[in-house]
Amino acid sequence: MATVRQIAGVRRIAVLGSIETTKPDPKDIDMLVVVADDTDLAPVATCARRLQGHAQGFNGGAMFLADERGTFIGLTCHWKECRPGVR
Repeated sequence: MATVRQIAGVRRIAVLGSIETTKPDPKDIDMLVVVADDTDLAPVATCARRLQGHAQGFNGGAMFLADERGTFIGLTCHWKECRPGVR
């Protein structure tokens, strides 16, 4: 999470989901990252893949993206190379 915070254009980060509850066995780690409109999302996606690698003991998780107005942008792709014709 510290790496995501250092990316230019990242405005806020929130940890969500069962990891934030008192459940003895949380199922996943979800994050909401609020970014400026001109933010390069490739470094954010790289951090999301790293987080998933470190959290293999969990069933997964997701990094949700939103703009500064609170509009949902989408999810980061879990593939390193993500473009039409590849994935």
